[in-house]
Amino acid sequence: MVIAAHQYGVKVAAHATNGETVRSLVAQGVDSIEHGADVLATARSGDSSLSAGSTDGGPMRNLFGNTIWVPTLAAYYTTSREPGGAWSRVVQAFRAALAEEFDNIACGGDTGVFAHGDNALELQLMAQLGADWRRVLQWATLGGWRCVRSMAWEGEDGAHRLSRVGELAEDARVVGDNEVPFGILRRGFAADLVATKGDLQQDFSAAVSRENIVFVMKAGKIYKRDGKELAP
Repeated sequence: MVIAAHQYGVKVAAHATNGETVRSLVAQGVDSIEHGADVLATARSGDSSLSAGSTDGGPMRNLFGNTIWVPTLAAYYTTSREPGGAWSRVVQAFRAALAEEFDNIACGGDTGVFAHGDNALELQLMAQLGADWRRVLQWATLGGWRCVRSMAWEGEDGAHRLSRVGELAEDARVVGDNEVPFGILRRGFAADLVATKGDLQQDFSAAVSRENIVFVMKAGKIYKRDGKELAP
């Protein structure tokens, strides 16, 4: 399935919790792993040669290689906070990733097990567990596009395409929404803006909360202005 998907230029995301399952999926070329609460023990005991693109980093980096990890902290936080449960295990894994400066992370909370509209909880939990707020913002923006963009943006050909993104003028109605780069304020990227009246550096959790978000633009269309949601 992974080979066929990549031949069509499409990425594959896998929902997995068990560490050995994650190791197998990474070895087969899966592009992102959602969840992964039980990866730490496997990462610490694993053979890094099985990880695609493994580096000289720590165990988490050697386990995931080039595969992006979407830890879905918010899902565990809202459903599995009993002592010794999945929440405590994913916290340990996430802190281990931070300790070795593993940065192949994207922000996604598996929204639905908690209320839609509370998606900022994922960012808040990441920061509360010790992640630098600037890295969290990158995981929540550019990290998302890295997960869903096509294979045409990967490798040397993808790097060349990205270097010319300001002159491509690709229309989302033709190439599709995910094919228009997003996550960076730069010519050629989607016109996405989120403004907060809070102070990201002084109180990140409050700044990204729904109450403090005063303006939202997605692909040039305004969905929130002056703190008020607009009809789609």
